[in-house]
Amino acid sequence: MTQHQRRTPVPPYQRAATRQLELVERVTERYVADEVRLAYEDAEMRIHRRARRNLPRDAATAARMLRARYAVAHAALAEALRDAFSEAEHTAALEATEGLRAFLRDMEPSSEFAVSPLALDRSTVAHRQVRERDLSRSLELWQQRVAQALERALRTGEEPVSVELLAARAERAVEEQEFVLRRAARTGASFTAHASIDAAIIALARQYPDVRKRWTERVSDVTHDALDNVVGEDSMELHGQVVGVREAFVMPPAELVPAVYWGDKWYFPPNRPNDRATVLPWRPSWGVPGWRLEGTKRVPL
Repeated sequence: MTQHQRRTPVPPYQRAATRQLELVERVTERYVADEVRLAYEDAEMRIHRRARRNLPRDAATAARMLRARYAVAHAALAEALRDAFSEAEHTAALEATEGLRAFLRDMEPSSEFAVSPLALDRSTVAHRQVRERDLSRSLELWQQRVAQALERALRTGEEPVSVELLAARAERAVEEQEFVLRRAARTGASFTAHASIDAAIIALARQYPDVRKRWTERVSDVTHDALDNVVGEDSMELHGQVVGVREAFVMPPAELVPAVYWGDKWYFPPNRPNDRATVLPWRPSWGVPGWRLEGTKRVPL
């Protein structure tokens, strides 16, 4: 038997779900690359140049001046990044909702689902407030980590050190903390995109009362295997869970998932930084595998 003959057929839902998973990931990555990276890198280059200007020859005085200059500059940059984050997240939500339209066309070619992006439900307002609070915390965390990194990098001690070396250390310390912004941006884009999808599913349920929502990971619905080597054990356990459109998904007890996470709840992904899951509509008529959690037991649907 050839490799082609042994290949397991991919059901329509799996193909449509994979396309939506890939779309959300592209939107998230593009958001990080286009908005955060450019906004951050352009500003940081200017900040580095200004921080080096007219530094005194005394290393201890130069170190104090570098700390102060970076603190002031990064407070202003955080506000600028807040605007860049918000604008890009709005775009991510629009594109993710448009992807949901395509998914629904695949599953219900003869039906017209009236899905409008964003602000479809009162819950989206609450989600937006949560996101704004999380964004503020992420930017504060970034500023704190940069300040701590600079404190370590700019210690002069008893050994002589040149001002040029101090400035170079400062730049390196700042750049090493960029990952905090990238992680916050990626997670924020996913949160906002899925908040919009979640609101759209709630709207669909008004038209079609049998609509539920399903947690979907990069896991085969045929073989139940991970589709790549990045899928975590907690993702494997959540995959396929179906709940009501206004209900939360619940982490079930599982041997390979730390007990501290059992019972944790989310209305939609992400459930952690860099999470690649998505939430999709589910209808009994589609014949898609799913299960619900009753107490601690999985009940097939």
